[in-house]
Amino acid sequence: MAKLSIIMVSYNEKDYIAEAIESVIAQSFTDWELIIGDDGSNDGTLEIIKNYKDKYPEKIKFYTMNRNDGITVPSARVSNNLKHGFKIASGSYLSVLDGDDFFISTKKFENEISFLDNNKNYVATVSDFKYVFDASEKNYVIRNFGRCNFFWACEYSHLSCFTFRKECLLKLINNFFDDTGMVFSIALAGKWKYTRSVDFAYRQRNDGIMKKTSSIKLCILELLIYNQILSKTKKYKVASLSRFYKPMRYVFKNRGKINMEIDSYVDYLKYDICGIITNLLNYDRLKLSLKIKYKKLMLCAFVSYVFFRCLKKVGKFFFRNSGGKHASKEV
Repeated sequence: MAKLSIIMVSYNEKDYIAEAIESVIAQSFTDWELIIGDDGSNDGTLEIIKNYKDKYPEKIKFYTMNRNDGITVPSARVSNNLKHGFKIASGSYLSVLDGDDFFISTKKFENEISFLDNNKNYVATVSDFKYVFDASEKNYVIRNFGRCNFFWACEYSHLSCFTFRKECLLKLINNFFDDTGMVFSIALAGKWKYTRSVDFAYRQRNDGIMKKTSSIKLCILELLIYNQILSKTKKYKVASLSRFYKPMRYVFKNRGKINMEIDSYVDYLKYDICGIITNLLNYDRLKLSLKIKYKKLMLCAFVSYVFFRCLKKVGKFFFRNSGGKHASKEV
């Protein structure tokens, strides 16, 4: 039984999967298992995975998902893949990596698991990450600023920045195991340690799955997560307003244009427990009292969003001019 389980999800990534696997093998921390879940690749990815599985039979587990299961929503497919990987993971610590991304530091898990072993009151560590662009030579480091950046400043925090205890899965707050939902779940489970090290590279591909997903579908998924947060806890209600202002605004502004485009997502509206998406889409037909309620909700979200974005800019200016390590930078 390995101490650390790394769940890797892949789909048609033959040009990148080897680099992802090698970044795991190169780790100085050796008590790990790599669980690769492939979503039915047909470009040669499977052959590469099988070669690594044959070479490291004691370290690498491998399974394939059924692409004919009727699920067409990308986030739902990734979520189901991760759920299966988590189910068979034996480690007490977990990490996630996409098949086209890679870990940068070879001491990432040595440092992070050592910290978690010696600090039982923390449930996770979180590092900074680097955007790697296929179409550009310019790559950028994104500083996470710890919990505040994720909750208040609405910044994206990739799940692969986290190494977390397996018990965090007991605090799941959404039906999708995407980055935002899982990070909120980890936060609900307890404290995390911000390492301030750049340990993970997030590849930006022009042909990536999320690049092909429409903005309205992405916003609906974000608001489904917001529904789950409100139904489970009020702890991050204000922070959630700031974070989910943009998808609220987008759905509201485009409510009259949305038609057959979201048909594939209709089944997931059953998770619209608080009715936020349904009411935003049908705002023009709401009673006056509900219209006022949602206008107030979006106004509060806007004020929260602007305030914390401004606060973050002040913080960036301060750290940049004081020689601090927090400012994003080109590398």
